[in-house]
Amino acid sequence: IKNLNFSYNEEHSVFEDLNCCFEDGKVTALIGESGSGKTTLINLIMRLYKAVSGDITIGGKSIYDYALDDYRAQFVTVSQNSMLFSGTIRENVCYGNGQVSDERLTEALKQAKAYDFVSKLPDGADTVLNEYGNNLSGGQRQRISIARAIIRKPSVIIFDEATSALDTV
Repeated sequence: IKNLNFSYNEEHSVFEDLNCCFEDGKVTALIGESGSGKTTLINLIMRLYKAVSGDITIGGKSIYDYALDDYRAQFVTVSQNSMLFSGTIRENVCYGNGQVSDERLTEALKQAKAYDFVSKLPDGADTVLNEYGNNLSGGQRQRISIARAIIRKPSVIIFDEATSALDTV
């Protein structure tokens, strides 16, 4: 990100001459107070907003040089409010990914640190969730959402306060 400028209106600038680099293969955290622009920056990177000026590039190529659908397909966002639906844990994790092998599902659950609690449920991954997953704790719902993101194998996973209900470990 080079010399990025963005504002929602002419009276208040969110970013002025912002410069930063996110290294490939590295975990990067954006930390700041509420209203400091973390989600706005994510939205700019994902092309939900357009900067007033400046450049956002990937591999030296402007993000605007990529076809929008192809570009956005490289990202998965996991938000603070995990959206689960009535159906099995398997259906929730595999949603939108076609046929998923048991091995791939298990690996995603393990990476999301959900495997242990899911395997202890009476029907394991075939346990039926209530609407919004209300029969799980907040942290368990977030872990299922994280497993759903992992199973897609995106280039980038963006966690927007997605671990707020999880223990620090």
